[in-house]
Amino acid sequence: MNALYTKSNSKSYHYQIMNLVSSDGAEQQAAFYRTFFEGHNDLYDFEYLWIRGNQMSGIVIGGNIRCFMKLAGTSYFPDPSNKILFLESLSGRANKIVSLFAQLQQVKYFDKCAGLILGSFTELESYNEFSIVEAYVKEISRIPIVKTSEIGHGSNSKCIIIGENITL
Repeated sequence: MNALYTKSNSKSYHYQIMNLVSSDGAEQQAAFYRTFFEGHNDLYDFEYLWIRGNQMSGIVIGGNIRCFMKLAGTSYFPDPSNKILFLESLSGRANKIVSLFAQLQQVKYFDKCAGLILGSFTELESYNEFSIVEAYVKEISRIPIVKTSEIGHGSNSKCIIIGENITL
C-alpha cells in the first residue's frame, strides 16, 4: 500500500475484506454497502481518543507496523513530511512494538509527521501492555496522537485510506 502511494500517489484501502464474512459480517456488509453503493462514510468514520493534542491533518501513510518497517531504507518508504502516520499490529508484545517505534524515532520519522493514529495492537492489548507503548511513544515524539480500536485486525475493523487526506 505504501509502496504504491510512494511511487505513484495511488490510494489504497487498509481493510480486511474477510471482515464481510466474519463474526461481525452482517454489520460489516451493511457498512460496506452504505459506503460503496450509497456514498456514506460508514466504513471510514472511526471513533478515537486523543492521547496528545486536539487536531491533526495530512495524508495518511502507514498500516501494519511490522510490514511498514520492512520498507525502511528503501525507495518505497514514504516521506513522512506533513503526513499522518497510522500504525497497528496483530502480533507483538511490548518489547517488539517498542523496538519498531524506536526504529522510527532513530530515523527521525516523528520529527516530520503531522500526527499519529494508533490503531488496534491485538496481541499487545490482550496482554494489557498498550500503556507501555503509549508512554514510550509520548516520550519520543511531540506530535498529536490519537488511539482507535476500530482499525486493525479485529472483525469489527473499519477502513482507512492510505494516500487520502484526513482531518481529525
